[in-house]
Amino acid sequence: MGRVRQALRTQVGGVRSAPGCGLALPDGSYLIGTSALEVLLAAHPDGIRLVD
Repeated sequence: MGRVRQALRTQVGGVRSAPGCGLALPDGSYLIGTSALEVLLAAHPDGIRLVD
């Protein structure tokens, strides 16, 4: 559960996850339909392992 909380609090360049709304931008607007970006944001700073 700690990793989930950390992923939800991650911010990169002022952009953060907004569960149920997509991504929240620094100006207060939201981007929807951004699942691929949400995954990358949640993986920051650890990254995603693609190969063994």
